Amino acid sequence: MNVTFVNGNGSSFSIDNNNYILSDWAGFGDMRPYVQSLKAPYQHGRTYIDTLAEPKEIILTMVIKASTRQTLFNRRYVVEEAFNPLLGEGYLQWTQPNGTSIFRIDCVPSEVIFPEGEAKSHIHHTVILRLTALKPFWYNPVQQSENMAYFIGGLELPFELPFTLGEMGNTKTVVNAGNVNTPVEIHFGGPITQPIVLSNETSDKDITITQNIAADETLKITTEFGNKTVIIDDGITETDAWQYVQADSKFWELLVGNNDLVYQAASVGEGALAAIYWYNRYSGR
Repeated sequence: MNVTFVNGNGSSFSIDNNNYILSDWAGFGDMRPYVQSLKAPYQHGRTYIDTLAEPKEIILTMVIKASTRQTLFNRRYVVEEAFNPLLGEGYLQWTQPNGTSIFRIDCVPSEVIFPEGEAKSHIHHTVILRLTALKPFWYNPVQQSENMAYFIGGLELPFELPFTLGEMGNTKTVVNAGNVNTPVEIHFGGPITQPIVLSNETSDKDITITQNIAADETLKITTEFGNKTVIIDDGITETDAWQYVQADSKFWELLVGNNDLVYQAASVGEGALAAIYWYNRYSGR
């Protein structure tokens, strides 16, 4: 297993099984659930609401090898520099031996431990690395995407029935191949006349935009919890566009498996498009 950590500064450290040998690891597949529930007066037991995932703790145990004591201390410093907790959040990446699958998890170094103290041996030294993944899901770093519609001269290609006069739309089934729900990023490229609606009929949620999108503009929506954004990008500046989101909109995620998405707009012009982007996420690897 090839393991690489990229820290908050963008510096990469690889456990190469040469100078740095991964001897043990834990927490890759663990998921600590938090069960939300309610209890009313005189109620036997509790009422289930939902289950959420707690942050994931990952532990890497590594052996540093060297031919001299000074080289050993130099390599120890490289580890301390790479896993400096003050650099903030980075990501851990592991690659299967055949190189066909790569997975990442965003995490912060929480502790670097040298259990042997000041390296009594001249040729090897053990280090324990503790990482905290506040977002407890692994993800495939290859971004997935689907174009919902592309319009030419006011007509959608491919042309689909049924449709309502004065309203252009597109329906597509999108597959989330992960084993947990995943947020999406949505792009609407103009010219499009409002109202603009993108619905996930599988989860019965939709996002409605009440602003026209010009030909040189792209409306970008991110649905990630804690990181929701709505902006209009004209190629030069990005402008906050939360005021154009209809009040009853619900920012949806892709559920596991098939998701039936429906895109609708009052009218569209040549070159208008709608696309969604996401990463397949996993509870453990």
